[in-house]
Amino acid sequence: MARVFKAKYFPKTSLLKATAKTNSSYAWKSIIHGTQLISHGLKYIVGNRAQIEVWNDNWLPLNPPKPLSEPGAYMFPHLKVSDLLYQGNWNEELLHCIMNQEDASHIRNIRPTITRSPDVISWMHTKDGVYTVKSGYHLQHKLSHDASLLVNSVQNHIASNTFSKIWNQQVPQKIKHFWWKCLHNALPTAENLKKRRILRDDNCQRCVEAIESTNHLLFQCRVSQEIWSLSLGSFHSGTSPFSNSVHQNVDFLLSFNNHQRKDVSISPFIGWHIWKARNDLLFKNKKLSIPDIINKAFMDLQQWKDSLLSNQEKTETGKSQKGEKQVFTKSVSKGELNLKANEYYCFVDGSWVSPTEIAGIGWVLYTANHKVFLQGSASINPTNTPLEVEAEALRSAVSHVVRLGYNNVKFCGDASTLFQKLGYVMEKEQKCQNEHSFLATYLQDIMYLSHTYANISFVKISCNVNTTADKLAKEARIAKSGYVISWL
Repeated sequence: MARVFKAKYFPKTSLLKATAKTNSSYAWKSIIHGTQLISHGLKYIVGNRAQIEVWNDNWLPLNPPKPLSEPGAYMFPHLKVSDLLYQGNWNEELLHCIMNQEDASHIRNIRPTITRSPDVISWMHTKDGVYTVKSGYHLQHKLSHDASLLVNSVQNHIASNTFSKIWNQQVPQKIKHFWWKCLHNALPTAENLKKRRILRDDNCQRCVEAIESTNHLLFQCRVSQEIWSLSLGSFHSGTSPFSNSVHQNVDFLLSFNNHQRKDVSISPFIGWHIWKARNDLLFKNKKLSIPDIINKAFMDLQQWKDSLLSNQEKTETGKSQKGEKQVFTKSVSKGELNLKANEYYCFVDGSWVSPTEIAGIGWVLYTANHKVFLQGSASINPTNTPLEVEAEALRSAVSHVVRLGYNNVKFCGDASTLFQKLGYVMEKEQKCQNEHSFLATYLQDIMYLSHTYANISFVKISCNVNTTADKLAKEARIAKSGYVISWL
């Protein structure tokens, strides 16, 4: 299907730059509507710079990111970021001629990749750079609000809180999606199908007493009310806690779960199986009894709990036994590294003050008996965050240590987020395909360099034992020194 759309609607461009014509299909117009929303939240992490358009794509490292501004857009309308480089470095003459110097200073702060790893498209509205339905919904909500399209702010605030509670439930994604559709009145109930002129009869097929709306089907049908009463066991006979509002009823169920202090609630599973039982009756002419519906819901709940427990045990016990490349994310001391006679450990650190000031990096290579015999340090251009300095320090250390031919090295640092990302990438044995934060190109370079040797690992250490590398980084930052490598 993707290739059909590609051939018909955007054969010579990318999906993000495709448009819809008046005679386009409804499906294609819906896709374009979604890509327009996504385009508002995309930013580019510069890699080999082959696909980034200078004047159109959000690639400058600002908050929020933005394209390059004029005046050069009229002279070079199709300029790519790769055209701004000469022999691996920024072309200073070109930067001076075609753009204002404020933008040029931001460009100089971007460190080109050393392994020509590809550009990375990142979503700016999540911490890890990966698009989620939740973040997309919040962006659309914000854009709609800015355009004055929201007319009932109180009702939408209540709905937003309910959506948040749904997404935070520990239930399978398909059940979260089901309840999300319920709250948006997006289920193909008889009432909705009649509105679309698909059905003529919109009565409930189970009780035949009322119109089959989402709220009636799940909460007000006498069959559903009996299911809820028997499964939750807290309702008095003859009374119903449910109202005429789906949002209020869902919020009641979620509050009921919090009151019961249960980690995983049966309520989402009950609603899901009420819907499945309705479909079995409608499409298979199979009528399930009320005890059968409740039993299926409890069986699904137990299987889900078992899977959560199994995944937790695997996470705790099976993290570090894949080959010899390991990442330890718990802080350790020098004495706990347990080095053999032919092994080394390299401590790395960065020094950062602000996004507008020079930063510093430093690394120290130790022998197995804790003696320093090689170290390196340098000042680098300003970075937006301290984590980027830490990543540059680690990449630089790995690059120089590998280039000098040292093997059996444990690289140690105190940046928790960086080493957790490395742990995830190495555990999954992948090439950072799922990494979309600004760390993506750094991780790609580090993984490429470390894979040239079999016995390289990464260890998270406490900042209290990383004083030597920290001192080198600070001295390099203050002195604004070039790269210095020395043997001791």
